[in-house]
Order: sequence, then structure tokens, then C-alpha cells
Amino acid sequence: MQDVQDTIENLYTVFAAKKPPQGIDACYCCLSEEEIKMLLAKPLRNLNAEVLSSYTMSVFLTVGSEEDYRYFLPRILEIVFQKVDWWPSKEVVFERLGRANWLSWSAIEKKALCEYFDAFFEYTIGLEKNAARHLDDLLCGLGLAGVNLQAYLTRLEHPDLHSLLLGYFEENASSLEKGTLSNSFWSNNRDKATTIIEWFQSDKIQALIWSHYNH
Repeated sequence: MQDVQDTIENLYTVFAAKKPPQGIDACYCCLSEEEIKMLLAKPLRNLNAEVLSSYTMSVFLTVGSEEDYRYFLPRILEIVFQKVDWWPSKEVVFERLGRANWLSWSAIEKKALCEYFDAFFEYTIGLEKNAARHLDDLLCGLGLAGVNLQAYLTRLEHPDLHSLLLGYFEENASSLEKGTLSNSFWSNNRDKATTIIEWFQSDKIQALIWSHYNH
């Protein structure tokens, strides 16, 4: 499995042909003129999290276009991996990918993104602290982006990951009783949560969960 930073470097390579924007259409309440100047003045890799925060939060709502978004994307995905407390969160960042309709992009672009998703997932399940919380955030974000989550859920069924599976279940247990998931970002996208809900409710996962609690 590739290291996440390796996949980020590949994203920079794959999207390198995207030219720096000459301007950014924006509602100045969401992205100020000063922020736009900073986004346009610095090389892509030198843009810091603070400078990209407002743009990433508002892109495709009141700011930006697919053209400038694709230019900034490698840096955005680098920052959301490196800064666990960044706002916008993983859910927002990946939901914007869905708005960009990334599944219609070129095969090489989609492959680079999928390799990044896979590496980010593997990194997350290897965390020693708060892994279930970070996993919940990541899977919600990827689900909102339109990523097929089944392979990631199947990966959690491995015996070595049962404690993480249980932690992920406990993150959602109270909401699952009502047929929903706990992460509030699912609230307007419940159709995209179906894969996870049905997985939790499957006989196999229910057996794994309750075999733990019945010991």
C-alpha cells in the first residue's frame, strides 16, 4: 500500500497541467479580495491551510469553478491529510469533490484520487489514538464524494481490525437504532449512508459485534 504522501505527490504530478487561475469568481462575504490575492500570488505548494480554508469551504457554493478547483486540489488534499483539526473538515473537503463530479474526470485523474483515498484509509485504520472517530469522519467524507465504500467496509471485517470495527459501531450505535448514522454530515445525504447502515445491520457484522459483547 502506498504511503499517503506518495499519493499526494502523484496528485501534484497528475494535475500539474492545470494552469494557475487568473482570477476567482467569488462572493466577497465568503472569500475576500485579500484572500483571492493571496491565493493567486503564491506557488501552489506554498499556500497554507489558512489561505485555502475559506476557498475550500465555499467552493461550488458561492466561490470558484471546476477549473480553479482542479488547480488547487492537490494542495487541498495534502492539507486535509496533514492537519486533522483543519476547517473545513474531511467531510466538507470530500463532499466538494462530489460536487466537482470527479467520477467523470479522466482515468488517470480518477486513479490518482482512488490511490489517495486507499492510502488515507489505511493510514487512518493504523492510528493508535481516536482511530474510530477519524475513520467515521473519513468514511462519511468519502461517501459524500460518491466513493464506493464497500471495499473499505470489507477491510474492517479482518480479524486484526475487529476492535476498530467495534469502535466504529460504538460511534454510531445510538443512531443505528433509528436507522441512521451519527455523523451530522449525513443528515442531508441519507441515501449515501445506506451502504454503511446495511453493512452494520447485516447478519455477519451483527454476529461479530454481539459476539464481543456476549463474552
